[in-house]
Amino acid sequence: MKTESQSELIARIAEALQVPLEEVEQAYSIAWQELQNEAKVHDYLALFAARRVAEVFRKRKPG
Repeated sequence: MKTESQSELIARIAEALQVPLEEVEQAYSIAWQELQNEAKVHDYLALFAARRVAEVFRKRKPG
């Protein structure tokens, strides 16, 4: 479940990288699940998930 701050992170990533919001939401959800399953401490999961998603979309972007 996303908090308001997670929704804001997702929206910022989508806007900054010019990627459809739905794609970023899906990628974030996957990253969140993967990190949550592996993490012993969950304090920074939103930050790490956002970084992972942004990196994935940056690598995809031609240029």
